[in-house]
Amino acid sequence: MHRIPSPNPSRSATRGFSLPEIAISLAVLSIAFVSLFALLPYGLTSFRASVDTANETWIMQGLNSMVQTTDWEKLWGPKSELKDEIYYFDEEGRLTDTFSNETSDPAVKLSRLYQVKLFTLPLYRPQDGTLSEPFVAGDNATGGAASEPVAIRVIAVMCNVNNAQAVKAFDELETAESIDTIPHNSGLVVRTFVAAEMNSIATK
Repeated sequence: MHRIPSPNPSRSATRGFSLPEIAISLAVLSIAFVSLFALLPYGLTSFRASVDTANETWIMQGLNSMVQTTDWEKLWGPKSELKDEIYYFDEEGRLTDTFSNETSDPAVKLSRLYQVKLFTLPLYRPQDGTLSEPFVAGDNATGGAASEPVAIRVIAVMCNVNNAQAVKAFDELETAESIDTIPHNSGLVVRTFVAAEMNSIATK
């Protein structure tokens, strides 16, 4: 009589993880996730700073184009339209409205992310510190009063409306001279460019 051999357990069968192995795996994963979460705020801050930098470039290009195509008397002098004006921009650096021409659309107001003030100062010659004055063609003399430069320095002060500290410093700015008192960590961004009176050269 032949006996039927009992089946042997398969050598290919896999055994489950033990409790210590599972605990070690969870500990390693926890450490990895904690490290990733710690880097998340830094990544978001860097991303926000990159977006702000890109938008600041678009805003400055738009303001520069606007100023260069504006009549000189509206830039400098008693009829200047830059005084007490605030320009508002959205998250893509596009102009939404201004303080003097404020929109009544609540959606547009909510889209404001940046606000900008423009200040003007006479442009001085770097050699002797004198004002830039109109040059008369064919003559080496200069004309015009010292208080009427033909080139000005336009200072743009930008502020992110979500930064409470920057908004406070922005509201305190009233003149170009007050820009020198801006705290280093105010959160404001200051950029400058030059505008010139295009009809400053006279011909005989």
